[in-house]
Amino acid sequence: MPRCHGRDYLYGVDRAGFDALLWSRLEAHPGVDARAGVRVRALLRDDAGRVVGVEAIDEGGAREHRGRCVIGADGRFSLVARKAGARVLEDVPLTSTAYQAEWSGVAPALPDGEGGAQVVASGRGRNLLLFPAAPGRHFVVVHARSDRVDIGGDAQAYYDAQLASSEVVRRRLAGAERCGPLVGVKRIANRYVEHAGDGWLLVGDAVHCKDPADGQGIYDALIEAKRLAPLLVEHLAGARSWASLSDAYGRALREETEAMFRTTCKRLKDDLYSEPPALVIKTLIRWMMTDPEYTRRFLSYLSRVIPPDGWMTPGLVARVVARGIARDVRGLLRGRSSTWP
Repeated sequence: MPRCHGRDYLYGVDRAGFDALLWSRLEAHPGVDARAGVRVRALLRDDAGRVVGVEAIDEGGAREHRGRCVIGADGRFSLVARKAGARVLEDVPLTSTAYQAEWSGVAPALPDGEGGAQVVASGRGRNLLLFPAAPGRHFVVVHARSDRVDIGGDAQAYYDAQLASSEVVRRRLAGAERCGPLVGVKRIANRYVEHAGDGWLLVGDAVHCKDPADGQGIYDALIEAKRLAPLLVEHLAGARSWASLSDAYGRALREETEAMFRTTCKRLKDDLYSEPPALVIKTLIRWMMTDPEYTRRFLSYLSRVIPPDGWMTPGLVARVVARGIARDVRGLLRGRSSTWP
């Protein structure tokens, strides 16, 4: 992992621990009234149709909660978006399905004991990913194009069969043990939804979501909230109209996410929905996935150190090909020399 933002490592986030940390931090903000065990079921509107709050159910029954605006940060199946009538503005017709579980005792990727994230690409609509999580643990993921996933009513059998189909994965999991539940996400959308309306706003996957192949979901949600916050403060202070807030947030949303969205959708199409000839997989794709410069550029754009659009230049591809051919020729020569008298 190249050094990015002061760090030279990567690992998968434990969502339960991360969510608990976010929740506990709310205590540091006296203006926040945090309530657990509450389920929102409807939006409240005034006579003019403006959203002015929510109706929610908790252990005491149904209650109304009113405010100067409602922000839906409630995921890709956002109830706020549905109840507000938010329109889908863009929906790329390519989806994937992913199943993952956490494992302990996974063998290293390399003989010297080193190894971080590893991608086993089939070139036929399915990739297997192994990447570190908590110390001594790894996430093992099956990521496939949705129209080729048929779990037959048994997600566990599907997951096990996909892992068993790869010799590399079988070797790394030979002495490993699954230590977490199997989690699946089906037909992951790549889309933008209308970001605001009269009295309501959306952030995170509620407004914009894309395939997890590039690992940008948490970043997107946080950067959207960060760009929205000062605009909302100005509006609540009377310094910015609601229309101005909506327009400025919409521009900021696209500015922060659109380039990565286009790149992720292209990667999804190339990685899962394209089926290059076997020769291309064994040469060009193999050269790319094992080339140090390519890896550095790839991880740098994922880390937002370099722009996502245009990270893979013609010059980079040319150098990858040249180095790949040279490596293969050296390997052939070494192999032949060992058998010559």
